[in-house]
Amino acid sequence: MPTLGKTIFELSRIFRLLNEAYYNSELSAPIIAVQMQGKSNAYGWCTTRKIWSDTNGGQSYYEITLTAEYLTRSNEQIVATMLHEMVHLYCGQAGIKDTSRSGIYHNERFKSTAEAHGLCIGYDKKIGWSVTTLSEDAKTLLPALKINRQAFRVSRQLQPAKGKNTSKQSSRKYICPNCGVTVRATKAVNIICADCLQLMLPEVKENE
Repeated sequence: MPTLGKTIFELSRIFRLLNEAYYNSELSAPIIAVQMQGKSNAYGWCTTRKIWSDTNGGQSYYEITLTAEYLTRSNEQIVATMLHEMVHLYCGQAGIKDTSRSGIYHNERFKSTAEAHGLCIGYDKKIGWSVTTLSEDAKTLLPALKINRQAFRVSRQLQPAKGKNTSKQSSRKYICPNCGVTVRATKAVNIICADCLQLMLPEVKENE
């Protein structure tokens, strides 16, 4: 039977290797968690303060969460989310204000920090500089990470929003990670921006 223990172990190992590659192991180790998405509609989040305490050692820790509904995404997507949340951790440690609007809108300080640490960042008017993909440099690291796919066999089922008629056709927004142009579709699609020749990505809020 699959367990989240293996998942959290693997996520912690990925954090450690990315911390070494992009931050010279200078980021303080957070508590790695897997939690339900809730109302955030995010792939993951990093707390803005240290919310865990060690009763024996007296130390405290930030938390990085990857949401349970998206654990079966590709290695590239999981690493991109982890690096995204590590940027928030770095900014928190350095005292850099990288978001506003309760952590939803990502500003240009977030963008510049993220792009210096393995990410390409696109713009969306609602969430700011938050549309996240791996840089070409980061993609070259993927084989060396040797990610254990067995740790990501399962994900929590997405729950329909309460009070909404789930029989109605829903639409989703896709964003070009290069120029930020958006389109809407009534089903999951693979679509390319004709101007940039880039695969357009579904909108997801990478919060806090």
